[in-house]
Amino acid sequence: MKNRRLFSRIDYEAKIKFQCNEKIYIGVLQDISLKGIKVNFSGDISKLSFQSKGMLSIKLPSSEIVLDIEATLTHKDRNTCGLRFNVIEIEVLSHLKSLISLNTGDGELIDNELGLFVDSSKIDFFNNNNKKREDND
Repeated sequence: MKNRRLFSRIDYEAKIKFQCNEKIYIGVLQDISLKGIKVNFSGDISKLSFQSKGMLSIKLPSSEIVLDIEATLTHKDRNTCGLRFNVIEIEVLSHLKSLISLNTGDGELIDNELGLFVDSSKIDFFNNNNKKREDND
C-alpha cells in the first residue's frame, strides 16, 4: 500500500494536555508531523467528538518548552485520537521543524515539507507579538 502522507511523521513521546469544552484531557503523544499529532489519552474521552476544537499543550521532554497550538480532533479510535493543528505561532512552528528535522535526520526534506505546508495550509499563523491574522481582517 502506498503512503499518501505529504508530511513526515516521527514517533515521539511527550506529555500533552488538550483543553476542550471546559474539560482538560491528558495523554501521551505517539507521533507528530507539521500538520498534527496522534495521541493516546488516559481516562474518559467520550465527550470528545469529531471536529471538537481546543487548545493543545505539548510539553517537550527534558526541556521547559511547552508548545501551545489550537487543534481539531480529526479521528478517534478508543483512546487514540488524531489532532490537526489550526492556529500555530511562528516560534512553535520553528520548534516543530527542528524537532522533526532532528528525528528524521533529513533537514532538506523538512525544508521542502515546510514550503509545501505554508503553500497549502489552512492553518492561521501568528507571531507572539501580534494579534492573530484573523483579528486584522
